[in-house]
Amino acid sequence: MESRIKLVHHTFRIPDHLKRELEREVRETGNSSSALLIKLLDNYFERDKPFEQLGFMLIGKDLVRRWMDRMDEEILREDARELGSQVVSEYVAHMYHRVDGEVLVEFLNVWFRKISEYSHQVNDKTHNYSVVHDVNIRFSIFLTELLEALIEEITNKPVTFVRVTPNLIAFSFEV
Repeated sequence: MESRIKLVHHTFRIPDHLKRELEREVRETGNSSSALLIKLLDNYFERDKPFEQLGFMLIGKDLVRRWMDRMDEEILREDARELGSQVVSEYVAHMYHRVDGEVLVEFLNVWFRKISEYSHQVNDKTHNYSVVHDVNIRFSIFLTELLEALIEEITNKPVTFVRVTPNLIAFSFEV
């Protein structure tokens, strides 16, 4: 039997212009205002707040493309591996206060929701991801190096990259 989330009634005040935006969004999407507010709050607490606390910032894909195109590939790979290790020691540990396979999967899901379109499927102990970033092949190379360093440091198991294209990467690993 599926457990249900308990919903509680709460009243709060919002500026009039936000109320109008909320009503417009409700009309356009057909969702209830409660469903939309739950989604907004969930996104904030599960995705936005942790990255804001770590000092992450959003940058445009055009800027990332320019950086990737100008960077020497060996330096790009080296920086990605160093950043992958840094993510483990600084970001994951800070956000979750422990580092293990379960936390890794949670971190990846939060991170990928923030930066791209992705899918995640689990078959027994194997996690399969497909990440659509729509940047370029060099960004795909950067992500593969970063993820390999990050995942293998936590799981002590290899990452398998099944597809690497200019717009997406697909990979799997076992926890």
